[in-house]
Amino acid sequence: MRSTHASNLKCLLAGVALLGWPAAGWTQDPAAVQDATPAPIAAPSPAAADSSAALVTEAWAAFERKDYAAARAAIARCQSLYGAQAAEMQSKLTALPDKENAHGQWALNDVGTCTFVLGRVAEAEGQKDEAMAAYRIVVDQYSFSQCWDTQGWFWQPAVASKERIAALTLDAE
Repeated sequence: MRSTHASNLKCLLAGVALLGWPAAGWTQDPAAVQDATPAPIAAPSPAAADSSAALVTEAWAAFERKDYAAARAAIARCQSLYGAQAAEMQSKLTALPDKENAHGQWALNDVGTCTFVLGRVAEAEGQKDEAMAAYRIVVDQYSFSQCWDTQGWFWQPAVASKERIAALTLDAE
């Protein structure tokens, strides 16, 4: 495992555990896995406070402690610093990267995850329209983003976002 993502994996898992998602519900469709992914862009040092890994970790942690302002600040910073790289990575993909190549899509994974967390923050604050908008961005712009679970699998923020959109839509009816 690349050390670049070691720091955010723990926090991402905390977020996954917080949301109570079962591993069985988030397995990859083998038909959607791509063997040859584009060469990854070098990730910033995970020790840097403004690394995407540090920002996604802070976003999850702030969400968990219900410090929504801090979560929003970390999310906005991650999107601002790494959104262009995430979009570039997404544009080069035609299928979901396999497990061995997924870590190389660090900006896409972290920005997609942060945008998903933004949806969770907006929901927690009772802002359903903002939550729906965040989830739609994940689905439309970061569909190949993945979030690592230390149990050895990836979950997909776009799949989780579709489920949240469906839940919010049902709540509105």
